[in-house]
Amino acid sequence: MMRSKDSKLVTKAIWNNNYWHRPPYKIDKVCPHIMCAPNWSADTCGYYFQRVRVSSNYGIGVKGDTDQYVEEKYGAFAQGSKKWNQRTVSIEMANSTAGPEWKVSDETLESCIELIADIMIRNKMGHANYTGDTTGNLIEHRHTANTSCPGPYVHKKMSHIEAEVNMIIDGKLRLPERGYYKKGDHGRSVRALQRRLRKLGFYTGPYKGEFGTYGLGTIRAVKKFQKKYGLTVDGLWGKECMRKYEGLK
Repeated sequence: MMRSKDSKLVTKAIWNNNYWHRPPYKIDKVCPHIMCAPNWSADTCGYYFQRVRVSSNYGIGVKGDTDQYVEEKYGAFAQGSKKWNQRTVSIEMANSTAGPEWKVSDETLESCIELIADIMIRNKMGHANYTGDTTGNLIEHRHTANTSCPGPYVHKKMSHIEAEVNMIIDGKLRLPERGYYKKGDHGRSVRALQRRLRKLGFYTGPYKGEFGTYGLGTIRAVKKFQKKYGLTVDGLWGKECMRKYEGLK
């Protein structure tokens, strides 16, 4: 049987045969989980899942590496019941620390945000909606089973994940009040800019220590953008860059 990766964000497929067929349900939920295995890679999780009677659709390692284990047309063995497995796309995230917090790295969280947005866009799910229960389309494992997954750290990040996913879905970039971004600026809008520059092939990171901050990597990427399109090469993302970017869409 030929199997194919659903998302372009996936670097490797480690296929797992633990899954349900989705009918009579269709995908209407996305759920991030925690591996409870500090510092695992996506590969390690994928090979482990092949040996046990569990699975997930995707796995994200501690460095943000993303693998696929079960195609989206199937529901993985992840949510605690057949019904919720059939409705949900599940994502396992590696934790960077053990309990009680079960923290995840910034790289892992960012890869998860981008993957959730990609899943929701492709499956025409609309905007991410986290309600703290199963009525939203962005849920936690603890909503569908007797578990504390995804742990306190990710639980506290769910509203942040929702906002970041929706920023990607909306595809909007905004300028600060001064009219341009400069070195040291930080926040959600800078992360959105870095994502767009990465998608265009100008920004290559590294994320660690800089993602969300307008640092040297971002300045280099902006200069490459400016040089390619004949703009003033000063490393500042302002109105001139925005006009050119909007014209590319």
